[in-house]
Amino acid sequence: MSETVHKSRPFHLKNKETILIAVLSFVLVILFQGLSTPKPFDDAYITYRYARNLSSGLGFVYNPGERVLGTTTPLYTLMLAAIAWIFNPELIPKASQWISIAADAINALLVFRLADWFFKDKRMAGLTSLVFLLHPFRLNVSAGGMETSLFLTALLVMYDRYYLGDRKYSSAVFAAIAVLIRPDAILAVFPLFVDWYIQDRHEALIGIVWSVILTLPWLIWATWYFGSPIPHSITAKIITYKEPVGQAAFYLFTFLGTGTIGPYHSPIPILAGLAFTAPALAAGLMAMKRHRPHFIAMTVYPLLYAGVMIAVNPAMYFSWYYLPLLPGLLITLFSVIWFLPISRIKIRLMMSAILAAVLLLIPAVLHQAHPGWPLSRARETAFWSACRVVKENTSKEAVILAPDIGVIGWCLEEASILDPIGLVSPQALRFSKDLPPDQLISPQMIKDEKPDYIISLDQFIHSGIRQDEFFNQSYQIIYDKEVTIIDQTQPLYIFKYLPDP
Repeated sequence: MSETVHKSRPFHLKNKETILIAVLSFVLVILFQGLSTPKPFDDAYITYRYARNLSSGLGFVYNPGERVLGTTTPLYTLMLAAIAWIFNPELIPKASQWISIAADAINALLVFRLADWFFKDKRMAGLTSLVFLLHPFRLNVSAGGMETSLFLTALLVMYDRYYLGDRKYSSAVFAAIAVLIRPDAILAVFPLFVDWYIQDRHEALIGIVWSVILTLPWLIWATWYFGSPIPHSITAKIITYKEPVGQAAFYLFTFLGTGTIGPYHSPIPILAGLAFTAPALAAGLMAMKRHRPHFIAMTVYPLLYAGVMIAVNPAMYFSWYYLPLLPGLLITLFSVIWFLPISRIKIRLMMSAILAAVLLLIPAVLHQAHPGWPLSRARETAFWSACRVVKENTSKEAVILAPDIGVIGWCLEEASILDPIGLVSPQALRFSKDLPPDQLISPQMIKDEKPDYIISLDQFIHSGIRQDEFFNQSYQIIYDKEVTIIDQTQPLYIFKYLPDP
C-alpha cells in the first residue's frame, strides 16, 4: 500500500457525501452536547472576564487598569468579546458553548476526511470519527467552555489543507490561527513544517513566512500593551505550581493508558492500559512509516507533546490539555489493525470495530467507577454559593483574594481580584516562592495586601495563618461550608477584613 504524496482533494460543499457527513456530525453533536446545560470549568471564566471587560471598553484586562495577560487564548478571547459587544456580555458562557458545538461538528467531519484519506476506506473513516465524537473524555471537556474545541478545529483544518488541499497558503493560515488560539500549537505546527520542508523547501519557507506575518501583529501589540506576548499565566504556573518529579508523566501515561486522566489510587488501570497502548502506538507509527510516511507529521504530535511536557513537568491535571491529542492517537491505534497483512477487509473492519468499542467502553466504565476530580464541577458550584454571600456583604470595588479566580472573578465583576497564583497578579509571585506545595496563601501576603475578603478552599491556606496574630485580629470568618469533590471533602472559607476602628 503506497502513498500518493499530498494528493489534492479540495473541500466541496456541493459534494453529497460531504453534506451528509456534515449534517450527521452536527446532529450528533447537538444530541450529545447541545441539549445539556453549559458546564464551564472555573478557568473558562477567566477568559470570559477578559472578554467582558474588553467588550465593555475597559481594555484587554482582567482587573481594570492592570495590563496583565493572564489568558493563553487571545484569539478566542477576542471572538467572545466581539459576541459580547454585538449582543450582551452575559451571553458569553452560552456563546462559548455554541462555539464548541459548531467546532466539534466541524471536527467530526474533519476527522472523517483525514481518516478517509489515510485508510482509503469510508467505513474506517466513519468508525474513527464516531469514536472521536462519542469519546466520554471529549464530551466532558468540550462542555467545559474552554477554547479546546476551536483550537482542535484550527489544527484539523491545518492538517486537512496540508494533506488534501493547497498547503502553501491555507495550511500556513490555520497554523497561525492555531497558535493565536493557544501557543502550545507550536508543538503541532513544528512537525508539519518539518515534513513540508522535506517535501518542498521553497513552499515550506513561504508557508513559514505567511504564518509569521499573520501572528506578528498580535506579538507586536501584546509586547506594547502587556510588555510581553508570552502569557503571564505561563510564568506564574512555572513558579507557583511546585509539582513533584514525574507528575506530568503520571498524568500523560494515565491518559495514554486509560483515555482518562484519573487520578487513580492504584496504578493497575494505568499499567494495564499502557501494556496495550504503548506497543500499539509504536506499531502504528512503524506501519505508518511504511504505508503513509507523510501522515506522521500529524500523528507524531501527541508523542512530541507528551515528551515535551514530561521534560518540562508542568501541572498536567488540567483536562483540556489532552483533547487535541485524541485524533492523532485514534488514527495511530486503528492503523495497527488496518495495515495487518490480512487480505480480507471485512476481518480488519470487524477487528477495528472491536477496538472502537474498547476505546469507548473503558473510559466510560472508568469514569463511572472512579470519576476523577479534574473533571468534576463541584468547585464551581461551591464558588457560586460563596459569591452570593460576598455580594451581600461588600462594596462593589472590594479586593478579593482567591486562588480560584474564575467563577469568583466573573460573579464579582466590579471587584478587584488578587490572585495568589499570579496568573493575573504579578505582585503575588514574590510570596509564593517559599510556600509548601499546594499552599498558595501566605501570612505575609495577607499582611502586605490586606484584601477585603479571602475566598479559598482549605487546601490552599498556609498552615501558619491560623496562628498568625495579625490574621486573627484582622479577619473574621463569615462562611465555612464543606465541599466534596469526588471523594475528598474540605471546607471552603470566606474571611472578611475588619479594619482598625
